Amino acid sequence: MSDSIKKQFERELQIEITKSEFKRTYITMGLIFAGTILALVNYLFFRNDYDTFFGSRVVNIALFIWAAVFLVYEAIILSYLKKYRDTEREVPKWFKVMNIIDEITLPSAFILTIIILHEREIYLDSPAQSLYFIFIILSALHMDFKLSVLMGIVAAVQFAFITFYAFEIIESEEAYQVVLPRNVYYIRSFIFILSGVAAGHVGEEIKKRVFKAFENQRAKKEIEDLFGQQVSKEIVDALIQEKNQSRKVEATIMFLDIRDFTAHVEYKEPGEIIAFQNKIFEPIIDIVNQHKGIVNQILGDGIMATFGTPIEDENHAKYALQAGIKVLDRLREMVDTNEIPPTKLGIGLHSGEVVTGNIGNADRKQFSISGTPVIIASRLEQLNKAFNSEFIISEKVYLKVREELPACKSLGQQQLKGIESEMEVFRIR
Repeated sequence: MSDSIKKQFERELQIEITKSEFKRTYITMGLIFAGTILALVNYLFFRNDYDTFFGSRVVNIALFIWAAVFLVYEAIILSYLKKYRDTEREVPKWFKVMNIIDEITLPSAFILTIIILHEREIYLDSPAQSLYFIFIILSALHMDFKLSVLMGIVAAVQFAFITFYAFEIIESEEAYQVVLPRNVYYIRSFIFILSGVAAGHVGEEIKKRVFKAFENQRAKKEIEDLFGQQVSKEIVDALIQEKNQSRKVEATIMFLDIRDFTAHVEYKEPGEIIAFQNKIFEPIIDIVNQHKGIVNQILGDGIMATFGTPIEDENHAKYALQAGIKVLDRLREMVDTNEIPPTKLGIGLHSGEVVTGNIGNADRKQFSISGTPVIIASRLEQLNKAFNSEFIISEKVYLKVREELPACKSLGQQQLKGIESEMEVFRIR
């Protein structure tokens, strides 16, 4: 991938990370609020047990004050992040580092405070220490390995200090001493670091997968853009979605040819030839698309279009007829206004059951429309030369659209090359 594309990806990724930072803070606020409500309900139901254990209500008051401070802090952070999210800017690295330290310090401060107030080591097992793990898990949303590891290290250092203070500084009553040996709590500090490393790897893996998805999506878009210049978007979608599947479907096939193309371009420069083709094919393709058809192939001096596949529509014959008439009207307008020199077309329409699918090998595939109706439509287009006409349809098309058909004339039963039985054909005037 080129440097410019990498820079574009990094910019778009940073915008998404900013949104992720906002979401992470929002989730943190929700968790703190839910935890506070849970603590309040728990206290209301088991008030006597709490008062007996703590000896006072100071701890509970400290808890709610701490929760209020935490929520206010996160609300300030949220409003700050919202400005970056709304303006699609990257959050500064220093701010992320500061926020990490602050978020870890708040639960540490609470645990240390209640240990100091009551001089009880047992508070090392306070539910508040589980916040370290929650914050470390959420740090994966930074999608930055260093930030997650930093959060793990900050949590480890602070919890190790609290452990040292609880065991070495205070003298806890035996009833309030922890059951586990002190080394377990130092090991827990080390586990915080490992958790930060794990969260960092998760974040980096997410980042890599997002990058890979971005790269694949961009490559796919480039292919679609390039391929879409050769055939219609519907065929591109069919190639992607249908893969190697094939199916039978009722459709109407249109073949269109520019009459005396060689005479028009024989003495022209290549640029003039392309310009002439574009002037004719551009409105033709637009008209086909407007009538729910797709251009399958551009054949130099003609096109093959289908109506009713890959997007099925029971009115495919009607749309094909309307498109053919509109194409001839538009061509006459262009001739009358001198946009193009006097030019005639040959159009053939036939309806029937065709087989659609992707044919080719692993290197190149093409969305193919095959079957006798394709051959018949091509022969009908060529039949215009014999009758000096511009638009011929088969009896099958005629029977589907006769109620809306403009003036037409039967050309009788015709034997088409490569087709066993004769068929009645109609000339559209």
